[in-house]
Amino acid sequence: MDIKLDNTGDIDFTDGDLNFTDGTSQHATDLIIQAKGESKAAPLFGIGIRDYLMSENNGDYLRETRIQLQKLGMNVNDIKIVDEQIQLDASYVNKENR
Repeated sequence: MDIKLDNTGDIDFTDGDLNFTDGTSQHATDLIIQAKGESKAAPLFGIGIRDYLMSENNGDYLRETRIQLQKLGMNVNDIKIVDEQIQLDASYVNKENR
C-alpha cells in the first residue's frame, strides 16, 4: 500500500486522516508525467508526456510508455489514447516488486 495522493499530487488527507491506496495508477501517472533526467536517483525513469503533446504520431509515446511500465515490473494489457485521454490497463506482475 502507498500513501494516496489527491488530484494535485499532494498527500490526501480526506477526513483529516492519512489515506492509503494501491499505488499502481499513481506509479503510472508519475512515470507518464516525469521526464527522463528529472530525478537524479533514477535518470532513465520517465516518459515526459510534455514532449509528446504536439506529436502527430502517438505510436512513439505509447511504445515508450509500454516499455517504461514493463521496466517497473508491470504487465501492460492495453494502452491507447481515446478522446485525448490515456486509457491504461496494467498491473504489477508480482506485487512484491512495487
